[in-house]
Amino acid sequence: MKTLNLPALSLFLAAAATVPVEAGLVRGPYLQMANSSAMTVRWRTDAAGQGMVRFGTAAGNLAESVTGVAGAVNHEIRLTGLSPATTYYYSVEVDGVVLSGGADYHFKTPPVTGATAPFRFWALGDAGTNNFNQVVVRNSLLTAYSTLHPDLMLMLGDNAYASGTDPEYQAAVFNMYPTLLREFCLWSCLGNHETYSNPAAPPYFDIFTFPTAGECGGVASGTEHYYSFDYGNVHFIVLDAMQSSRLATGAQAQWLRADLQAVTVPWTVALWHHPPYTKGSHNSDAEGDLIEVRTQMLPIIEAAGVDLVLCGHSHVYERSWLMKGHYGMSGTFSAATHKVQEGNGQEDGDGVYQKYVDGEKAGKGTVYVVCGCSGAAAGSVGFLPAMATSQAPALGSMIVDVADKRMDVRFLRYQGHFSDHFTLVKTSSGPSVLPGQPAELAALPLDGGKVLLRWDDVVAEASYSVERSVDGLVFTPAGTTVADVTSLEIGGLTTGVPVWLRVTARNINGAATSEALQTYFVPPLIPPTPLEAWRFAYFSTTAQTPLAADGADPDGDGRVNLMEYAVASDPRKGNAEPVLAGAYSPDDEALSLSFPRQLRPDLTYTVQATASLAAGDWESIFTSTGVQNVEGLVTVIDDGAAGAVRRFARLRVTRP
Repeated sequence: MKTLNLPALSLFLAAAATVPVEAGLVRGPYLQMANSSAMTVRWRTDAAGQGMVRFGTAAGNLAESVTGVAGAVNHEIRLTGLSPATTYYYSVEVDGVVLSGGADYHFKTPPVTGATAPFRFWALGDAGTNNFNQVVVRNSLLTAYSTLHPDLMLMLGDNAYASGTDPEYQAAVFNMYPTLLREFCLWSCLGNHETYSNPAAPPYFDIFTFPTAGECGGVASGTEHYYSFDYGNVHFIVLDAMQSSRLATGAQAQWLRADLQAVTVPWTVALWHHPPYTKGSHNSDAEGDLIEVRTQMLPIIEAAGVDLVLCGHSHVYERSWLMKGHYGMSGTFSAATHKVQEGNGQEDGDGVYQKYVDGEKAGKGTVYVVCGCSGAAAGSVGFLPAMATSQAPALGSMIVDVADKRMDVRFLRYQGHFSDHFTLVKTSSGPSVLPGQPAELAALPLDGGKVLLRWDDVVAEASYSVERSVDGLVFTPAGTTVADVTSLEIGGLTTGVPVWLRVTARNINGAATSEALQTYFVPPLIPPTPLEAWRFAYFSTTAQTPLAADGADPDGDGRVNLMEYAVASDPRKGNAEPVLAGAYSPDDEALSLSFPRQLRPDLTYTVQATASLAAGDWESIFTSTGVQNVEGLVTVIDDGAAGAVRRFARLRVTRP
């Protein structure tokens, strides 16, 4: 019997060895190394095979593909030749079997370096606890995902507790954020917990793919420990304060100087794990690595005018003033010496932070943020003079919006609640003269105990601040506006009770304050319409007087007042850019038209196109009105351009 069974057993084993094993997806897909023309797609399977990514600009037409190496379990495929700021749909497969794909699998390539289109990034520090705390922080974003949709994700280290092992990364990153990681690129810096399982070769560097040769912008670093990349008009610098030298004479510092010197975009954001200033679960007065970061790296950072520094490590939320030159212990901080600008940086507080691009203060001032509380949270935080705010316990993450010369930073807690915010604005210092004194203040009563305060524009201002008083003697902040914005809503007024309002214009050289306007709030019998309030803000009248009429063009730029209202431009200052922008795609034979729509329920926006300028030939290809008028950039595709020799397009704005 035994002699009969042996051949049968051998035959069974040989047959089993020839049966192909179908690979299953166990990680990803997740996106890496994004630039305006390329994206890396990574994923992991439970059996070896040859991967492929199919992709295209329509979910139902993945016409292009790139094949990976055979026999892989960790698949990594670089898609190249992509168009900037374009949405691509994709699927991943192994040995011809599709593992994931469909309408939910897509990404948008970054814009070209220097582009000023608005974008948003999400930053998390010490998130990788794989517990309820991490879920709360993640769900805070997911709850408001439709309105808080990021374009990229930054992790500030300690992404996977307790030792940064591959299984811990699977649980705390890939199982925690699967739908997010397949949609936008993840970037990270090295934390201390990443190195505990294997200091010589942390799994972190096998899990992620980061640029070493300047593939995504910046100067080649030759290492994934520290690198840089561009997104639009922001240059991001990712540093290693754990395993690389923190000394000003070290290789990392030498690369940092070269990279900063090569920056061509207006904004620079740096991130690393170990904070130079903190009194949370770590103490920057007592820990040598934090002291070294502060004394050795910050002078390089600040000399180059870096705008924002993000760190983790300490399990609290802390945010500094706009500051410079503070490299000693916390007790050596001096507001007079180290603050570049007074105030908390809040537009609804005592004013946004001005980052000057010229003059004696050009590039001066950095805001430092500690956000090591996206999964781990300390129970308390100590006092640090360098900090404008310190919060603990405070689970949360950061939402940062960049729109041309403005950067808004918010600390997201739960269900869309923000417990801190501040704004940085790039501005010119202007001529070496004081700004003019604001004059012609006037107040228009609105509903709800509010008035619209307006004043005439002055020369050489960088910003305006508005103050209020109940006695005409002691004034408190009521809000701020940037240069050229000469109106502000003031709320909290009581019928018949007097209030005094005044406006101060500021620039780098000083300030000039208006005479105080005494006014009373009287509820309007008929509240002004949005258009009437707009006329009042610019022309000090709600009526269609000669200058304020819908069809008037007081600045002579060819854009009448109603169009200025429709696109939120200033009717007093000429506008060189066209309202309607167009771009033709030869491949699609389509004309893409875009315009900046505002929240104007009283208007109807219509885009029209024609092949000739003959009367009556204009065809309406897009219309929005009433509640459809959501604020934002609207893009309209004119399919009628296919095969056309020439094409004309225009935007029409009408009201009842």
